[in-house]
Amino acid sequence: MDQEITLKVGGMTCQNCVRHVSTALRKLEGVREVEVRLAEGDARVTLAAGGATLGEMLAAVQDAGYEAQAV
Repeated sequence: MDQEITLKVGGMTCQNCVRHVSTALRKLEGVREVEVRLAEGDARVTLAAGGATLGEMLAAVQDAGYEAQAV
């Protein structure tokens, strides 16, 4: 069963930032869908069962140069 996780993402200022965060999250195992919203400053990730962990998602966003925390 799929799981949806929302992350608060800080430091995004433009659509390029949205693309960077989306790309970083899509590379993770089990990620089915990613929706990054600049105005809301968040990312919604739909994961397959047994996919990436919350820690892996947070690390991916941080490695891309942005702040991230679970909502």
